[in-house]
Amino acid sequence: MVKERGITQPILMGVIGVAVIGSVAAWLSNTQARLSGVVYDKFSQPVSGVVVTLDNASVTTDNDGAYSFSMMQFGSAIKTLTASKVGYYTVEGSITIQSGATIEFNIPMVETPLHQAELVLHLAFMEGAGLTTMDMSGYGNDGSLGGGDSDKAPEWTTLDTGERCLLFTLGKYLYCGVDPSIISITGDFTFRARVVKTEVGGDASILSTRYGKNDYTKPYELGIWMDKPLIALGQGISGVAAYGPVGLISLNTIHDIVATVEGNNIKLYLDKNLVASETFAGTRQTGVGLFIGCGVQYSGGEGITRRFPGYILDVWMWKDVAFSAAEILSL
Repeated sequence: MVKERGITQPILMGVIGVAVIGSVAAWLSNTQARLSGVVYDKFSQPVSGVVVTLDNASVTTDNDGAYSFSMMQFGSAIKTLTASKVGYYTVEGSITIQSGATIEFNIPMVETPLHQAELVLHLAFMEGAGLTTMDMSGYGNDGSLGGGDSDKAPEWTTLDTGERCLLFTLGKYLYCGVDPSIISITGDFTFRARVVKTEVGGDASILSTRYGKNDYTKPYELGIWMDKPLIALGQGISGVAAYGPVGLISLNTIHDIVATVEGNNIKLYLDKNLVASETFAGTRQTGVGLFIGCGVQYSGGEGITRRFPGYILDVWMWKDVAFSAAEILSL
């Protein structure tokens, strides 16, 4: 009996051992999960050296912007995912990881601008889909494409350069709401927009707000009039506009337009060059709603006019700071 046991026990143990090892391997396979992806910038280029954290585990992206995590996962769990690098906004969100899942998740990152503390609006148009574009400034002035109406929403697109943006055509606009941070600009400020105009002539508003119903004037407007960049400030006969020379705006070309107001002095820059300056002696007003890609007029009812024909790549607004010429050169 002893010998029989001595002979049969190892055999039985061997059979049991194989079965157990096979079951464990299958079980481990079913509980493994993998998360990987690429961190990319505004121009769809990979960003290296980004620290990507999934709950308490961290990895750093390689030269191709790639990262990956492998983990034991039982069932389904919601985990916190963050991506951070000096000079970029930190990205943070949640992701659901399921046992046995292989997930590819690419992360967009946007560079932080100068004077981040004074920044009240930054639209980078990185989403690529949907009816909302996020305000990167932290003020929550998110843009609503078409005011939430898909028929009036500009089109998500990507330029040949790989840069993500919105295409504005007839009847399309973006609404950023009524927060005082963007409609009550009574001190110094700086506006910036990068745009591509695709049609000749016209009165095209990049961003503007209105004063009130049945009022045709605006507290401020940044735009292009007859292919000249402009910044308009104030109300009615007390308003003023600074225009650049005729012919400065080339079609199908990326232009960088910056407007600053310091005290009563207005300056307008095109592609980092000063093209106009004016003095404003009127009274500043608070607007009611900020629109991107159009102007707003009221005449017995709402009418949205001065459509911008082309691509808007980025929009920034800074409150209580007027960029210097040196700072604009560094943008």
